[in-house]
Amino acid sequence: MLEALAKIDVLRSLPPSGLERLAQMARLRTFAAGEALMRQGEASESVHFIARGRVRVERELPGYEPIMLADLGAGDTVGERGVLYCEPRSATVTALEETETIELDTRALAMIGLHYPDVAQTLVAIVGLRQRATAIRERQARSRTTQRAARTR
Repeated sequence: MLEALAKIDVLRSLPPSGLERLAQMARLRTFAAGEALMRQGEASESVHFIARGRVRVERELPGYEPIMLADLGAGDTVGERGVLYCEPRSATVTALEETETIELDTRALAMIGLHYPDVAQTLVAIVGLRQRATAIRERQARSRTTQRAARTR
């Protein structure tokens, strides 16, 4: 578990003692291809660090087709936004192939924030970048739908 945690991009600055503490709180999870790690609207109780495999992140908007937000792989993080901001899941994350994650609950993330604020700041920065990218994709999806509707009139 320690080796896998050390390979996670956002956790690379943690000292060995910090990784050991996280390893004690972490849970190794395996998801089959097509299985959801989390679904949009669910309660946000944990973050998944992808150790192996690939996932797709999609958001549903009422009246629109699902929007593909990202394909992510080993070293990436999913589920951080909801946990950091105490919000429901903002997207559905589905394994594209067999995927192994390291799951940390809110208690473990609180420990990170308290003892390693630089890691917490990195997570917040990731959320900000993803929110901007999501806003752009949502605007594009709405624009495509409006254009299609105009052509069919």
